[in-house]
Amino acid sequence: MRLDRLHFAQVKRQDAKTMIGLGAMIQTDPLGGVRVTRIFPGGSLDGSGVAVEDRIVRLGGVAVESLDDVGQALSRFKAGDRLELVA
Repeated sequence: MRLDRLHFAQVKRQDAKTMIGLGAMIQTDPLGGVRVTRIFPGGSLDGSGVAVEDRIVRLGGVAVESLDDVGQALSRFKAGDRLELVA
């Protein structure tokens, strides 16, 4: 059984608006958290150590169980902030 790993990512703008994102496709995982299904080159998770199929359970110190939780956790950050996550 793999232990959760701590990662850091720099939050980047997702589009021309002020919206930020992970630079990845994610989906709710039945085991809890959200599963990374794709990482986009140059996105926040690119180079962070998080890999496709990793399950993210905490973002910025907040537990995430759904896509809504991810959005709420990310809303506390702005582009350029350092984001701690557990996958």
